[in-house]
Amino acid sequence: MAFGPLWSSGLNMRHRLPGLSSGLAASLRSMPTAQFETYQDPSAEAHSRGNNAAVGHGNPDFPAHGLVARSAIGDQFPPMTLDARQLTKIYGATRALDGLSLPVESARVLVLIGPSGGGKSTLLRVLGGLETADSGSVEINGHRLRDDPSSQLAYRRRNGFLFQQFNLFPHLTARRNIELPLERVHHRPPAEAAATAAAALDRFGLLEHADKLPAQLSGGQQQRAGIARAVAHQPEILFLDEPTSALDPEMTAEVLELIQELAEAGQDIILSTHEMGFARAVADQVAFVAAGKIEELAPPARLFGAPDSPLCQRFLSRVMRY
Repeated sequence: MAFGPLWSSGLNMRHRLPGLSSGLAASLRSMPTAQFETYQDPSAEAHSRGNNAAVGHGNPDFPAHGLVARSAIGDQFPPMTLDARQLTKIYGATRALDGLSLPVESARVLVLIGPSGGGKSTLLRVLGGLETADSGSVEINGHRLRDDPSSQLAYRRRNGFLFQQFNLFPHLTARRNIELPLERVHHRPPAEAAATAAAALDRFGLLEHADKLPAQLSGGQQQRAGIARAVAHQPEILFLDEPTSALDPEMTAEVLELIQELAEAGQDIILSTHEMGFARAVADQVAFVAAGKIEELAPPARLFGAPDSPLCQRFLSRVMRY
């Protein structure tokens, strides 16, 4: 069965943000890497990908790399690989993940779609190391996720996260929301954290709002601040859980365009979304998640154009009806 064009607004609107008229990819290429701490790992494996140097010191599971701006060099780093096998996660009587397996040989952007309650958010949290599966295994970029606290902490630190709610500290300004994690989590000196935060705010069109509290920002501005915080330390993978669910259509277009520009600039991303048009436009691979399982995994043209799974066919016919 075939489905027609999906994206009728948002990216086609080209709703540009202040300071981003030349595109985020171009601005990221100018990021001064000298601002960032570097750490050299002698192993060849450590140099095969761009990794966050602020973490992974002495951690053989996640070797570090001399830090450079991943987004600034794009395809010089290979896309991410993922191999999740037989993941199970049970909450009481609910099997959020039910023997789920997800093999992805190569993808810059992996998008999770599916019905609410199907397991997308749980899968995202397990892949991001925020939850531990009851059974099964996850290997990302050739490194197996372990369940000991030190390995989990190192893995979480090397990635970036943004969720449905903005999760900004309400008593801190937009500037301090970015500076504080750089100082406390990534151990950057205050002056370096301040310079990095200012650069991130500027690139996301928020510098003039830097000293406002979250309550003084619009929903779109809060989510942009959340994205700026998530990418300020140059994460290896950016995890996004329905990042536009709390936004109106115009703000949704703003945020989706930012995410697309990050992907075009070389940022590896795993995200869940109900924006089907955006999923088709930005994804390299789309996974349809339902009842705690992967019902279908395919490139977007095939999954949205002629899905094999009857469950996926029914889902798409419903969500794309209007």
